[in-house]
Amino acid sequence: MRHGHVDYFAPDVRVRGTDHVPLTALGREQALAGGIALSHVRFDIALSSGLPRTQQTAEIEIGRAHV
Repeated sequence: MRHGHVDYFAPDVRVRGTDHVPLTALGREQALAGGIALSHVRFDIALSSGLPRTQQTAEIEIGRAHV
């Protein structure tokens, strides 16, 4: 699954670079919707890259973070 929505053109992203792009509010909503859609699935393990946007998506989808 791909990460939720991000804004690659936000002022702070343009300064810090795309490796530090967090989810937008829409991206957090999308991750929450993905978590709801997958709520019937029991995960043994969840993996993501080290990028903030992928970690945030995974944490929200498996219910370990608050939106």
